[in-house]
Amino acid sequence: TMGWLTYVDDRALMDAYDSACGQYVTRRGYDYPAVLRATADAVEADLVVLPILTTYYEEIYYTSIFYEENFLHSGAAVRLLVYDRATGEVIDRRDARSYADEDQPSGRAYVLAGEVMRNVLAAANLRAHVRDLRETARGAEEQQ
Repeated sequence: TMGWLTYVDDRALMDAYDSACGQYVTRRGYDYPAVLRATADAVEADLVVLPILTTYYEEIYYTSIFYEENFLHSGAAVRLLVYDRATGEVIDRRDARSYADEDQPSGRAYVLAGEVMRNVLAAANLRAHVRDLRETARGAEEQQ
């Protein structure tokens, strides 16, 4: 193991998340920054990452027998929230892609979803947050 990483029990995490969602629901949906803070406090997590697939669709329109190519209309959108309990910072990144053209593998919804997920993960700079947590843990170990 890495020594600085502690896994949270899945059931405890989901219970904390469900409870927080129940507390912080508004007319427009959930107050996700508040949900993340409450979840982090409940399970004593230093970092909480919440990816939300907000849009995902794929429709194929079959054309006539005289035209061989089918038409693909697809899309995917992702919202990624990251809460760093040490700094109190909430990062909220979003991205979306759509495709409307001849049916090609690159236009499939799962491909678009993968692209937008990679984009929001890069934009949130999640690696830097994990690296900072690791350095903080190493510094605490050296002081002991």
